[in-house]
Amino acid sequence: MNQLTRRTFLVATGTLLLSACGGGPPPRDVRVVAVLAATDRQARPVLGDRGRAVLRTAVESDRGSLTVVVAGAPELTRTLDLVVRREPSGQVENGPRRAELIDARLAESEAAVTGAVPVTGAPDLLAGIAVAARGTPGTLLVLDSGITTTDPLDLRLIGWEADPAEIVERLRTADLLPDLRGWDVVLVGLGRVAGGQAAPGTAQLRWLERFWTAVCAAAGARSCVVDPVLERPADPDPTIRSTALVPVPVVATVAGPGGVVETTLPDSLLGFGPGSADLAPDAAAALAPVIAAYRSGPSRVLVAGFVAHWGSESYRAELSQRRADAVARLLGSLGVPAADLTARGRGAADGPAASTTGGRFDEAKVVANGIRRVVVTVEPRR
Repeated sequence: MNQLTRRTFLVATGTLLLSACGGGPPPRDVRVVAVLAATDRQARPVLGDRGRAVLRTAVESDRGSLTVVVAGAPELTRTLDLVVRREPSGQVENGPRRAELIDARLAESEAAVTGAVPVTGAPDLLAGIAVAARGTPGTLLVLDSGITTTDPLDLRLIGWEADPAEIVERLRTADLLPDLRGWDVVLVGLGRVAGGQAAPGTAQLRWLERFWTAVCAAAGARSCVVDPVLERPADPDPTIRSTALVPVPVVATVAGPGGVVETTLPDSLLGFGPGSADLAPDAAAALAPVIAAYRSGPSRVLVAGFVAHWGSESYRAELSQRRADAVARLLGSLGVPAADLTARGRGAADGPAASTTGGRFDEAKVVANGIRRVVVTVEPRR
């Protein structure tokens, strides 16, 4: 892994008290990884309900400790003893003040994690996880939006339409996955952004969950769960250096002459996967502008599917037609009669130049140009 000093992460280490029926000593490390982009695009970390539960388990075990490590700034490393002790004897407190002192330890621990000083730089989540996962396995809380702009996971180049399984396989083949064998992983706050970074929609959140859970599985994690924390945080310190924005697809509606309304729907927003014409369960929400325009008066609706210049001409024509048909069927279920609907596959009508560079397919260019899309045009009947 590289660029470790360009990424801030926290490692919280504690001890879990396991059932005696396990037949051996309990694991002594519970590691919490809070990977911060430390830019105006990434929210400061929050623990979420599961993160707090992990820390509570460590505190209540009476053998826990918390170490906060800021990558690239070793002088900021600090270790907290999570054992609830009496003063001044230092003995474990099991008396009437135990509950009060546990709450105080938890507050102190959460402040140490969420208040860590970030190091400016571009996000490198895989590198942070790899470093944090060294040592005895326990629980890793990965506190990050999951939206990265650093190779090999630059979402600006990968695009939201990419198959998560294929990306993970490439990472595995290149030996770029962290070693998570034996770890229980909790992904907290996927999609949680700040500043100028647009919040991902439902389809993009699902993509992030599929991708990062696939990373966990391929890296050997014992378990992996997602704890969504999506409230919009306060904007970060404006003095922190900005990093690149990751484009998030949106529905674009334009009203033209004669009452014509054209709505462009990016494939990723509709939920289409690679080579698929299956719509996301919530795809109907993206069609709201189309339905509104149709209901404004007698109209006909033209649905056109577009794909990138990849594969054979027949493949492109067939896939674009299937996607146009899928959207037309959904419009039909929303009340547009079949007599008013026309669906056409346009293939790669934008031409090879929109999808290639130097004669080679260019995914970054496809994403930037919004090539994969369905365009729905509502035309008033005369």
